[in-house]
Amino acid sequence: MSNNVETVREFMAAWSALNAEQLVEYFSEDGIYHNMPAQPVQGHEKLKVFIEGFIGPWTKTTWDILNIIGDGDLVVVERIDLVAAYVKCATGRSRCGAIILI
Repeated sequence: MSNNVETVREFMAAWSALNAEQLVEYFSEDGIYHNMPAQPVQGHEKLKVFIEGFIGPWTKTTWDILNIIGDGDLVVVERIDLVAAYVKCATGRSRCGAIILI
């Protein structure tokens, strides 16, 4: 298994810490994160702001790898993302627990 596959495994596992600073460290200073359908984000500061906004309502996440393959710089992952987050209720209450399956 390539080092790139292991790096992607580590990156995916790191999401469970919900720590934007830790996640940004997986990118070079001019790295680009393209979380579709959002526009690409480039650079550590912008990445941190984007990731913080993205994971802000999350209370827990687990990314289960179904399949992963790598060939040189290419890594392809099939996964299921499980996310627990607080969402605004239709009743207007400020905190409602919800499990969101992405």
